Amino acid sequence: MDTSQRIKIFTWKFLQNTLPTREKLGSVLDVETQCIFCKHAIESTYHVFFDYSYAQAVWNLPPMASQGVNYISNNTSFLGKYNEWLTGDINSVSMALAATKCWFIWKERCLRVFEKQERTPEQLVVDITRQFAYWHPQTLNSDTTQPRIKTVMLNPWNFPAKDTLKLNCDASWVSKYTDAGFGCVLRNWLGTGKEATMGVFRASTTEEAEALPLLHTTRWANQNNLHKLVIEGDNQLTINYLQGKSVSVQWQSVPILEEVKSESSKLVYFFGL
Repeated sequence: MDTSQRIKIFTWKFLQNTLPTREKLGSVLDVETQCIFCKHAIESTYHVFFDYSYAQAVWNLPPMASQGVNYISNNTSFLGKYNEWLTGDINSVSMALAATKCWFIWKERCLRVFEKQERTPEQLVVDITRQFAYWHPQTLNSDTTQPRIKTVMLNPWNFPAKDTLKLNCDASWVSKYTDAGFGCVLRNWLGTGKEATMGVFRASTTEEAEALPLLHTTRWANQNNLHKLVIEGDNQLTINYLQGKSVSVQWQSVPILEEVKSESSKLVYFFGL
C-alpha cells in the first residue's frame, strides 16, 4: 500500500483491533465508553469509522467514488475491504485512500478527546485530499493536487576550508495550507556534525518555502554566536539573489531574502552563502 509510514502503522493497529477506543479502554478501566461524536453509542472500532453520521459524511465526500472505493456499508468492514484488496479485487490506490480516510477520522476523534476542538466533515476531507494528493498526485484532478517542493540542486556537498564551519539548510513543503518544516546541520571542515536544529513555518509558495529556512538558519547562527561560517542551501535562485546576481524572485521572497542579508551581515567571519 503506497502511503505514509504512519498510516501503514495505523492500519496495522486497526486490523489488529488494538486502537484504544473507549470500548477497549472500558474493558480494563473505569472510563466512559460513549462515542465522542454521537454521545450515545459505544465507541467501538467499527462505530468510530463507519457507523454514525460524521464518519458516513466523510466517506460520502470526495475523493471517493472516482478512486474506485465504494461507500462502506453496514455489511462491509474495513477489514473486509482490506481482504478484497489482498485478493486483487481492489487496487492498492483505492486501499490507500480508504486507509487515509480512516486515519483522518481517528485524528479528528483524538482532536476532540484531547484538545476539545472539532472540524466539519468538509474541513476534514480537505486535509484528506491534500494527504492523498501528495502520495498519488496522478489520481486526482490537477486542481486538487498540491505540488511537491522542487529545488535546483547546487554542487554536491564539499568540505569547507580548514577551521571553517558549514551550515546546510533545507525545507519540506507541500502546500500553503499545511505546516512546512525546515532543518539545518552544522559540520566542520572534517565533515563531522557539530549541531543541528529544526522548526515549523508556513509558506505560500515553493520559493518562499526555500527562502524562509535560510532566514531561520541565519538567525540561529547569530543566536549561537557561530564564527568562521559558510551557509549553504540547495535552491539556486534564492542563493543567486543573496549573492547579488541578477535574478528575478517572487515578491513574497524579496523581504525574506533581504532580511537574510541583514542577519548575515551580523555574523563574525562570515564567508558567504
